[in-house]
Amino acid sequence: MKTLFSTLIAFGLTLSFTIAQTNPSITIYFERNSAELSEEALSELSDFVEAFGLRPLANIRISGHTDADGSEAYNRTLSLERTSSVKDYIQQNQRLPDAVILNGFGESAPIADNASAKGQGLNRRVEVVVELSKAGYSDSWKRFEPKSQIFERDASAAFELKGTGGTIIKFPAEAFVDGYGNSVDGMVEIALTEYINPSDFLFGGLHTQSDERLLETGGTVFIEAKNNAGRLKLKDDKTIELGFATRVEGDNMQTFYGEVSENGLNWRAAAQASNSAVAFNSFRYLSEHVEGNIVTAEMIDVNGVKSLKTYTLDGRVPTDSIQIEQYKKQGEITSLMLKSSKLGWINCDRFYNGEANSSLLVNLDTSFHANVFLVFEDINSIMSSNVWSQELDYGFRGIPTGKKAKLVAFSCVNEQTYFTTISLTTMPDQQLTMALNPISEADLKRELKRLN
Repeated sequence: MKTLFSTLIAFGLTLSFTIAQTNPSITIYFERNSAELSEEALSELSDFVEAFGLRPLANIRISGHTDADGSEAYNRTLSLERTSSVKDYIQQNQRLPDAVILNGFGESAPIADNASAKGQGLNRRVEVVVELSKAGYSDSWKRFEPKSQIFERDASAAFELKGTGGTIIKFPAEAFVDGYGNSVDGMVEIALTEYINPSDFLFGGLHTQSDERLLETGGTVFIEAKNNAGRLKLKDDKTIELGFATRVEGDNMQTFYGEVSENGLNWRAAAQASNSAVAFNSFRYLSEHVEGNIVTAEMIDVNGVKSLKTYTLDGRVPTDSIQIEQYKKQGEITSLMLKSSKLGWINCDRFYNGEANSSLLVNLDTSFHANVFLVFEDINSIMSSNVWSQELDYGFRGIPTGKKAKLVAFSCVNEQTYFTTISLTTMPDQQLTMALNPISEADLKRELKRLN
C-alpha cells in the first residue's frame, strides 16, 4: 500500500487524499458558500487521478457536506453542487464507471463542531471513494499453462500412465475411494498436468519453495481422479509410484505435496519414511547428426524404443568433441521414481543445501499486480516474490549468492500484457528497479519459453 498525504491550511481550507491499492479515496474542503474548486484542490485532484491511473473503475461514490450555516434545503443543494464539481473534474481525466453515486448530505453528517470556524471548515467537504475494477487485472497468460492430459482406466486393475513430458505413474489395483469413503471400481478418469520447464512453472504461477526455503526440483505434476460420483482420493493403505523425467541428479530428491491457501501454493515434504526418490536412466544417447548449429540425437529408452531429439547450444556450431559430449549430457534424461500417498500437487524436490541467506528487493509499480519470479540458471529452482514493504514493493529472501539468474515480471491490465526481465548474478542484499513494458501475448509466450 502506498500513502500520499498532503495538507494545505489557508483560512480554514484543508485538503488531503489517500491512495490504497484497492480503494483510493480523497477528501476535499471548500470555502464558505462555494462549490468552486480552488487551484489547490484542482492540483490535488490531478495527483489523485494520476495515482490510480486510467484503470477501469467498478464504482465511485462522491458524498458532499456543508457546515450548519443556512437552511437545510440550501445546504443540501450546495452539497450536491460540490459533488458535481468533483465529478466533472474527474470525468475530464478518467473514464467513469456506470455506477457513479452522488450524495448530498447537506449539514446532516458533520465530523466537527459547527460552533467554531475550524469545525465549520472541516465540515465543508466532499468525500470521494473509488473502487478499482478487479476485472481490469487478468491472468490471461494461463492459457499457455500445460494442458491436462485425460486418461480413462479400470480402477479394479493396476495400470500405468505415461505423460507427454515423460512422467510415468503406476496405480495399484483398487486404489481409490469416493468422497464418502466407499471403494471404487469400474472406469475412472485421471487428469495429469506436467510442469517440467521453467516456462511451465511461470505460466502456472508456480515456484520451488517450502515456506522460505529454496528447493531444487525434478518436476511437478498435478493429478486428479474422478468418476460419476465426483472427485476421488487414494485409499489410506495405497500409494502410487511416479517417475519424473528430469536432468537433475537424483541425490536426496523426495516427495513434496502442494498445500493451497489464500496465500498461494506452498510445498511440504511428505511425512512418510519411504519418500526418497530412486534414480535410473530412462533415455540413453546412441548417436548424433550435426548440421550447422543443430544436433539431432538418437535416443533409446529403457524399453528399447528409439526416438530422435534435437538440440542447440547457444547458437554456436557444435563441431568439436567437447560440445558433442555436452549434447550427450543434455540428452540423457534421468527418471526419478518416488512414491506418493496422495493425489493433487506433487513435486519431486530436495532442499537446496548451500548457503541461502541473501535478499533481493525489487521496486516495481504494484498497481500492475505483477507476477515476479527469480529463475535460476545453474540450479533448477524458481522463487516467487511477495509484496514486502511500502518502500520496495516486491522481495525475495533466502537467496543463494553467486548464482546466475533472471528476474522476470509480467502482468495483464485491461487486456494489455506487460513484461520485463533482468539478467543478474545474485549478491548479498541486492536492490533493483524494474519497469514493465507492453508486449503481445504471443511475444510473452516466446520470452518465457526462452528461459527453458
